[in-house]
Amino acid sequence: MEYLFLQWLIVLILPSLCICLDQASFYGNSFISLPLKEAKGHTDIHFKFRSQLSNALIFLVAGSIDYCILRLDDSRLKVNINLGSGEFEIASPPGVKLNDLEWHEVTVIRREASLSLVIDNRQPIKKQLPGKFFELNIHYGLFVGGYGNFTDVFFGHQENFRGCLSDLIYNGIPVLERVRFRQTQATVQGITWNCGAEIDADSNQPISFVDDGAYFTVTTSSKLDMMSWQFELKTVSEKNAIILYNTGLPSKLDTVSLELWKGKLKLLLKIGNNKVIDGTSDIFVADGQWHKVTIRILSPYIELNVDSRTKSLKFFKAVGSSWETSDLLYIGGVDDYKRTKLSAKGLKIPDSSFKGCIRYIKVGTRQIGLRDARATEGLLNGCMWKFPCLGNNPCTNQGTCVQQGLDSYQCLCKSGSCSNSTNQKSKVISRGSLATDLELLILEPLQVMEGQSVLITTTNLHVVLDYPKYGIGESGVIFHILEMPEHGNVVIDVWPHEKNSFTLADISKDKVYYVHDGSEYTEDIINMEVEFSATDVFILPVYLQGRFKLTINVNITPINDPPVLNIPPTAVLRLARGTKGLINRELVNVIDPDSSTDQLVFSVVDPGSGHLEHLRNSGKPINSFTQQEMDDDQVVFVHHATAPDDSYLSLRVSDGMETSKIAKLRISAFQQVWRIQNNTGLIVMHEGVGVITSYNISFTSNVQQSLEEAQYYIVQEPQLGVVEIETSLDVWKKATTFTSDDLRRRRIRYRHLRSKPNHDEFQFRTTLNSSLIYTFRITFKNCELISSASNRLQMNDVGQSPITQAHLNFRTEPIASSTAAILFVITDTPKYGSLFLSDSKYQMGVGDTFSQEDILANNINYHFFRKPYSFINDSFDYAVMIRGCKNKTGNISIEYRPSEDTLLKANVILQTLKVEEGGSAVIDSLHLNIVSKLVSELQYNVTEPPRHGYLKVNYGDLIRNKTSYFTTTELLAKAVVYVHDDSETKNDTFRFFAYSTSDMEDFQFSEEFIIEVALKNDNSPYRIVDKVFEVVVNGQKLLTASDLKYADPDSDTPPSTLVYTYRDLPNGKLYNLRNLSAEITEFSQKDLDDGILLFKHNGPKYGKDSSVCPFY
Repeated sequence: MEYLFLQWLIVLILPSLCICLDQASFYGNSFISLPLKEAKGHTDIHFKFRSQLSNALIFLVAGSIDYCILRLDDSRLKVNINLGSGEFEIASPPGVKLNDLEWHEVTVIRREASLSLVIDNRQPIKKQLPGKFFELNIHYGLFVGGYGNFTDVFFGHQENFRGCLSDLIYNGIPVLERVRFRQTQATVQGITWNCGAEIDADSNQPISFVDDGAYFTVTTSSKLDMMSWQFELKTVSEKNAIILYNTGLPSKLDTVSLELWKGKLKLLLKIGNNKVIDGTSDIFVADGQWHKVTIRILSPYIELNVDSRTKSLKFFKAVGSSWETSDLLYIGGVDDYKRTKLSAKGLKIPDSSFKGCIRYIKVGTRQIGLRDARATEGLLNGCMWKFPCLGNNPCTNQGTCVQQGLDSYQCLCKSGSCSNSTNQKSKVISRGSLATDLELLILEPLQVMEGQSVLITTTNLHVVLDYPKYGIGESGVIFHILEMPEHGNVVIDVWPHEKNSFTLADISKDKVYYVHDGSEYTEDIINMEVEFSATDVFILPVYLQGRFKLTINVNITPINDPPVLNIPPTAVLRLARGTKGLINRELVNVIDPDSSTDQLVFSVVDPGSGHLEHLRNSGKPINSFTQQEMDDDQVVFVHHATAPDDSYLSLRVSDGMETSKIAKLRISAFQQVWRIQNNTGLIVMHEGVGVITSYNISFTSNVQQSLEEAQYYIVQEPQLGVVEIETSLDVWKKATTFTSDDLRRRRIRYRHLRSKPNHDEFQFRTTLNSSLIYTFRITFKNCELISSASNRLQMNDVGQSPITQAHLNFRTEPIASSTAAILFVITDTPKYGSLFLSDSKYQMGVGDTFSQEDILANNINYHFFRKPYSFINDSFDYAVMIRGCKNKTGNISIEYRPSEDTLLKANVILQTLKVEEGGSAVIDSLHLNIVSKLVSELQYNVTEPPRHGYLKVNYGDLIRNKTSYFTTTELLAKAVVYVHDDSETKNDTFRFFAYSTSDMEDFQFSEEFIIEVALKNDNSPYRIVDKVFEVVVNGQKLLTASDLKYADPDSDTPPSTLVYTYRDLPNGKLYNLRNLSAEITEFSQKDLDDGILLFKHNGPKYGKDSSVCPFY
């Protein structure tokens, strides 16, 4: 009888299961890969399909050479087959469109060379295959809906199939049935075993983005100009996510994307390697309301409009000529393959997909919905998201409402229970293969007292699935504990049982408990999975296969624990007589896990040898305080100096409901002793000051961390300076007494007044030890100004630059002085620019001062009078000084380098001027002229005049001798003349500074003008050495320049051209050392200089030749 009932049940159930048993939905990224090897001379393929795609791969069997492909091509079904002799194609009639979302039945039959195609039982289309090979050899397998990971053989780019398939049979193999029931090894991705409602969805229906990897792709125009996208969205997620994404052609890095960023919409556009252009809307959209979004591209602008508020971005180039998008638009996210490719290109996109609803999608003027999708993943038809945490908070006791799933929530509590109802329920739902969600369980939280246990019943785990319908018994509903609760344990009173697992039957028999560990937490959770196991004669549908995660919340009702006051017997508060000691947890500790620190109140039963007080209210005794005040280090014990050294402080503590026993803390007092710790003296510079701090004078005590509070009295003042105290900001007066606090606050200083001693000192006594007098010694050091900078400012094509610490930096040694005290005085100003203060724009001149602090603050700037169009070297001189130090002088050189473009903007004629010695020459526009479109009239200032002449201007009635300037007009009029000073110089130069005379023109130029002087022979020789030539009688002696020498003022006259001649020597003869056999009558000054003339005496002792004269 039982067997007959089971047969009847199977017969009743199987037809309902078989309605969709051999149906499958493909979503554009789905595929089936089935290993298959065969070689047959016949082929039989039969299936039904429905789709809206015009182009898609439906079916493929592939070998190393042979293959058979069935695909949609322009809404027609085409069969391409290759048996080794080349590809052959057979197709459905051109007028029959098969992408109408209607079911179409397809049959392909091959018997060796005979091939026929039948569509919807119409007239067969028959053809004969060419060649002589008729076996279809399959090695790589069978593929449905897409290639998947198969890349060994290239069959051309084919779009994945999106739609429904049914009754797919290949050579007698029921492909879908085998794959679905795992009767063969196969790879399945993104398949649901029904014809999903998503395929039939209306374009006006909202779309729910549910899974973490959810996305939706549609085709779009590749032209960016005049493109627009429009939609409405609703979400509460503020997590960064993709809303729209489109990338450019594969060879480019162009992208446009719309992202959810911190609850607002951000639009990003990147063209090539250019910088990303982005703009963020001001509208917060993560509020659970519908928001209308429009993106429009009107070159060169792109607009983001959210709820009628527009954000515009501008391109740098015309978009239509520089960028085209891909024809595929991603909505809500991107697939893993696309994300990997973008990451390899260095493009960053959010890791998450959008969570929420989108509706009324328009691409251009075209309405888009799920029916129009190229590929989808993780979506549901309709807006399934509900936001129970919006509006009124469903949680009590200041609990935080957290969204769970599509329409549920969880309350997170700091303490106690915060659920609006103790019967707050949640659901476990199977979604994946059903057109609608299938409710499996309803979960209800456990309620347990602190430290106790509670049964887990079918009320907590209520199975709403009609599990007997699927052949599942109570023992077939299996719960697996993934992780034991943190604050308790799950006890399964069944033996034997699988570890951390129990069944619905165990729950029904009251065999499963939750046991709390007694901790003070008010919530706990149990993370589990539920699994269904049917009897052998039943096959579970796919949507019930596998495990489903679930979480049971545990609400724990706390029980008050009395506080326990713990003072260890070894705890002792040691302090000096009459001082204060801190009360902390190391001395006094309370154990009360269910009370906060501000709820625990200590009461003083007996204060012992002192009293307690708050640090912030010193001098006022207290009889109670909280644990929080003690943890904040605000409670101190004050010992009475006249009280006994040893005593006990008696305390007890209450949590407001119960009170602890009395505990005692031992107090031990001792005598405090002070000794001097630091008396370092002070090093100062003459006429300087030095601050005296607690690092110079301080005392230490036998009490650790004891703060010194002492009064100091000066009993002998310094002889050469004065000790001063700061009475108010920067106001110092002579001091005769000061405190420890003054030293800590740096309010005491020594100031030197007179003479240049090596030492000074003063004496003081203190209230810490009034019997001793201490001497504080001041040592003087000579001050020296030290420079640590380059003294050169380099400017590259800029008109202004600050004088920084790298250019001008002085310090004093051996003691560092304030930067504000180091002063610079300008002794000579720059020629081609000016110095000015940044904060006041004051132009500085000779005698003006600034400080090293101004340099550190970049307050001193050098600025050219006009924009330079030449290389310029400028400088200024300064003197640096500080009181007590010897002054120093220095120079800052300024080197300006224009760019090549700047140099090309000025055409300069600069030719050497030739002039005779003592003469003059006109400087005209052929020698000096500056031509530029930037300037009309220039004035030339002579910054370095000629050293061997001067300039003058003869312009009409105007004559300027030794002029320091001239103009372009005067140059063109040939009115500028150089006059040589008749000196024996071959060259002369002068530097000029040309600048625009109009304030409307910004131009200056500096260069050196070269003058070449042609020397004249216009001077007579003159004698330099004039003395008697002495020689031994009848002897011989060299005649040299030390005996006879003439010179010529003309600088280009060499010694060889000064020639001496004589007619007769009365007492001797002259010979050339190179030829002593012949007497000479003519020689040069060079012969004298070289020492090659020999005089031989013969005749009278004295003689004179009046005919000797040099000439040239």
